[in-house]
Amino acid sequence: MGLRFYPALIYRERARENWSILFPDFPEIASAADATQDVDQQAMDALATAADVYAEAQRPLPEPSHATEVFDQLPAGVEGFIGVYAVQEPEPLRVNISIDRSLLARLDFVAQRRGQSRSALLAEAARALLEAESRKPIGPS
Repeated sequence: MGLRFYPALIYRERARENWSILFPDFPEIASAADATQDVDQQAMDALATAADVYAEAQRPLPEPSHATEVFDQLPAGVEGFIGVYAVQEPEPLRVNISIDRSLLARLDFVAQRRGQSRSALLAEAARALLEAESRKPIGPS
């Protein structure tokens, strides 16, 4: 397992501030950035979310397109460019963590009630937290 590089269509209508971010290889994923300096972070978050969605659905990641193949997919009459972003192919990794015993017992209870493993429940919670964080504004408030 290694890094995969995916091209993103990054564009905005002329005289607009916000940027649209689309990954042609992941048509179900889209993102936006309010400022130019936020484009890379939003694109990386969107791609990581796509990889998580595919892993959760036990679907393999699609083969990446070449940036030159997607350039002509930019909408007409916009200013834009192609960015290429990397994502780590999902692979399970065993980790050792420390956690309060009573919190772990509560997590195990919820996991059992939901028919999940402890690992699946913790991964789901981590994804939800990361998704919520990615929606927060980047930079000074």
